Amino acid sequence: MSAERSHPGLDRAYANTAGPVAYLDETFQRPGAGLPAFYVFTAVLVDRAEMVDLRFRLREIAGGTFWHTTDELLTGDGWKKTLAMLEYLGQGTELCLLAHEHQVNETDTDVEQARRACLRGLLSALSSGGPSWPRVDLAVFEERTPRNRANFDRKHVADLRREGKIHRGMQVQMVSPKFEHLLWLPDLVSSAFRKSITGRGDQNLVEPIRARMHFVDPVT
Repeated sequence: MSAERSHPGLDRAYANTAGPVAYLDETFQRPGAGLPAFYVFTAVLVDRAEMVDLRFRLREIAGGTFWHTTDELLTGDGWKKTLAMLEYLGQGTELCLLAHEHQVNETDTDVEQARRACLRGLLSALSSGGPSWPRVDLAVFEERTPRNRANFDRKHVADLRREGKIHRGMQVQMVSPKFEHLLWLPDLVSSAFRKSITGRGDQNLVEPIRARMHFVDPVT
């Protein structure tokens, strides 16, 4: 029996997708926090045949069914688990795509403009495929709260589809990580990359996955 809760919409999306699935998460620094502002959206591409083993191993390392990398990195044991997960990811074939907005406008205090640009860039690249990654037909990321923020994301996806920047058959699902533990993967990668660009904490976390990382441009 799966350790995740059932999600009918996601279950249907999986049933209608044969290729790899992209799992997305983000990290950011708002303007005015005393550090350079940035936004990073990460996608980790997972082959369907690897999903069961990946979920099992991640839960095994975590020692349970809940994970949030930022919180885990506050403890020595959590740091060790984080590194173990990243080393496990680095040993596999999963690719990591990142859209990095280096210069967030000072007026973008809620970083919604930067989020939009990174999400648009990432979904566009996933839809078309690239020199090192295949075309993706299903992207999954965490549904935001409150509802109006989730609606912003739905509008961005609708705009991309209307503009022809994602193909008509591409599915996008927004769910909680409690329904899909593979969402832990982009959370891990985003946190590791954050350490590498802020210089705060252990920057070596990104090393196990560095060879798997590819960057795409944000799209305004």
